[in-house]
Amino acid sequence: MRSTVTSPLILIGIMAVVIAFLVTSVLPIFGSVYAQMGMNINDNSLIRAALLIGNIAMWLLFAVLAVAIIAALFSLSRSGKRFFGKLFERSFATRKFSYQFGIARFTSSLCIMLQSGQDIVTSLELASEVCQNSILREKLAPCIEEVRAGNPWATRSMSIKSTALRIPACL
Repeated sequence: MRSTVTSPLILIGIMAVVIAFLVTSVLPIFGSVYAQMGMNINDNSLIRAALLIGNIAMWLLFAVLAVAIIAALFSLSRSGKRFFGKLFERSFATRKFSYQFGIARFTSSLCIMLQSGQDIVTSLELASEVCQNSILREKLAPCIEEVRAGNPWATRSMSIKSTALRIPACL
């Protein structure tokens, strides 16, 4: 998990250094080359546009890098992890992925516990604790209560399907 976060951050940092080098070192050399040829750099709109775009890109990249570093430091704390987990769970772009990731974690841990010989109630309870998606946990709570009450698994599977939760393949 950490390598999936740190690799893009390292890449963004290297890009920031390269862009800063280009804007501060390479582009001004072009200005002096133009001055030696007797041309004014302010007359060439392409060079001015390149300098402007380079400066904007450099500051924008530094801003994104600063926000990413602050977010990475914030995510090291327990409250930060909880905040980003809720953000990931409720964001429009990542909501479906978060739910499906929760189902995958739940079914994987449920299968492991059932294959190791745990009873169904204990397995469901422990597997629901592994799941970090609150929407999925809300759907699992009544399922666990019905299984704990002794309802047959066939009835349980019908109500699981009605809550849009699929039964793991190992069952």
